[in-house]
Amino acid sequence: MDLHPIENKVLSSLKFSIRNSQPESALERTRAIKRAFVVLGHKLRYKVCTSGPKKLGADQGEWLFDVSWADWSHSWRDLRGLKLISEIEWQNDEDNILSDFRKLTVGIAEFRVLITSYKVGKKYERRLFQMVKVCKSICPGSRGFRYLIIAIPNKYPARVKTFAWTI
Repeated sequence: MDLHPIENKVLSSLKFSIRNSQPESALERTRAIKRAFVVLGHKLRYKVCTSGPKKLGADQGEWLFDVSWADWSHSWRDLRGLKLISEIEWQNDEDNILSDFRKLTVGIAEFRVLITSYKVGKKYERRLFQMVKVCKSICPGSRGFRYLIIAIPNKYPARVKTFAWTI
């Protein structure tokens, strides 16, 4: 499925951030991704909620999801809705992925994004495709929700894989 324009912006922003910061650890990779979400969210005129708000330039700390783009004017009390919600999970075993992905299935936002990793190689890529298949199978049907999984390889970060669908 083709990516929506905002999903393309998210993907480009994340790739740029990973490539330029060349993070070594999961913590550094998470910070780079959150920073990219903060910069892009602000560019698109959303308030961004994520942990480490002072270091990353977010408007507020983490709220329900690892990253949220919120539509509010003066304070969170004016919240009109969420544009994007995202979970970041580097432990790519099925239980951890499904635990975070399920949060996205109940959140009300125009876009839901799961960021994860995968190991390079046919065996691991098959495992990634199977995990995406399981994620698709647990989505509540007939809601019109949009999902995007961005999988970043442990090596060769340019080989990002994306999976997008609407249910």
